Amino acid sequence: MLTSFLFAMMLTARALAGDDTPDDKATAVALAEARQLLDQAELDAAVERLGAVLAMAGKQEQFAADMLARARAATRDAALLLAEVQVAREEPLLAVDILENLSADEDTEVQLALGRAYGTAAEQQAAWGGSNEDVGFYYELARAAFEKAMRHAEHGDVRAAVAAGNVILWQMGDHKAALQLADEAVSGDPENGEAFLLRGCAGLFDYWNTLASGAEEEADTLWAQAVDDLEAADEMLGETRSEPPSQLAWLYEQKGQAMNAVNAATEVVARKPDANFSTLYRLAHRYASEGEYAASGEALEFMVDTRPDEVAEWLAAEEDPTAVAETLSYAPLMHQVNRGDLSTARRIFASLAQVDPDSAGLWNNYGLLCRDTGEYAESYRAYNRSIEIDDSDPRVVNDTALILHYHLLDEIEGAYDRAHGLYEKAIALAEAEMATLGQMDIERRAYISEALRDARNNLSKLESGSRWDG
Repeated sequence: MLTSFLFAMMLTARALAGDDTPDDKATAVALAEARQLLDQAELDAAVERLGAVLAMAGKQEQFAADMLARARAATRDAALLLAEVQVAREEPLLAVDILENLSADEDTEVQLALGRAYGTAAEQQAAWGGSNEDVGFYYELARAAFEKAMRHAEHGDVRAAVAAGNVILWQMGDHKAALQLADEAVSGDPENGEAFLLRGCAGLFDYWNTLASGAEEEADTLWAQAVDDLEAADEMLGETRSEPPSQLAWLYEQKGQAMNAVNAATEVVARKPDANFSTLYRLAHRYASEGEYAASGEALEFMVDTRPDEVAEWLAAEEDPTAVAETLSYAPLMHQVNRGDLSTARRIFASLAQVDPDSAGLWNNYGLLCRDTGEYAESYRAYNRSIEIDDSDPRVVNDTALILHYHLLDEIEGAYDRAHGLYEKAIALAEAEMATLGQMDIERRAYISEALRDARNNLSKLESGSRWDG
């Protein structure tokens, strides 16, 4: 790959070098342009621009001593940037070749770049299905490079410590060693959000292991420390990073802080739009099952407002979609409906209904919400689906007829006959149940009596031509 830009190097070298003398200004401009091209993901163009810098530096044997030093510096800076470009191009081992040719064991920047290149190579091997040994080998090289960078870093420069800590924590599973590095990093630079993020993540593992050992009081202290660190990281890193709220969502969940957990999980998706709803969906289901309807309702509302079809996809993947849909449906009924937000509740039910749950109650509630928000055609569809599943409730049968009678009589062919037949069926069902008055409790008796009265009144209005529901 190095030969791929040699021709470009030779073509542009003279323009940068002038009269065979390195031009510091031209070099700086070329490096700045290459950096801009890298930031814009114009990787091939960045390689070509860097090639020109290296070509100019290649004439260093013609320079005096001071010129030679500047040429070597230009070579080093260009090589570092070129290595970054190669990593971005998913060619990490080419980056390694470039950096190792610099022979800069005591150069913090070079060792940091080497560590990143080796880490990318490890990720690449894992993505390609490489063996654990190969993946682990590259991570070990990354760790070694970062630790070498740490030894030569200036006071207050904790980038290498954080990088090494992340490899140790996430790839080697040693949270204690990572926590030690994180403590050193926070002490070295108390304003470094990456250091607090590392300490918060390592602290999360420390909390969980301590809790599992039965030391609950100590675990509580560790939980609070991890939350403080992650909240500090979130404030320092800004709202573009999803890692702090992702970890906080899990920590809040462990302490039963349902709304905090949901808010953190929604923040993850808000900051990272391509993130899936796995955590939010799980929290919505869990909290609906536990009666935490406000938290579950907020999670469902966010999902439906963001990507409504994805809720149905998660439901469809369930072993029993109907049972889960019924559980989730309690949340909008108890949260959104109770606060008067019928429109949001209806939209949540619309997502649940996409899996066609075999639940008469869910479809009945959906039909009621559609009716009360003026979606009459969808209301009739929902009511009709409800009585297809179970047509034994005279109130639901009456309500199905009511939608046709008062709202869709001129829009659906045969609506009059259908409504008439449904009213008659509701009356017959109610009369049959009223014949068993002695077996009904007071609540049920009142429910059936009201259903019978309404069905008779509605049938009379339909036959007389009245279209007024009142």
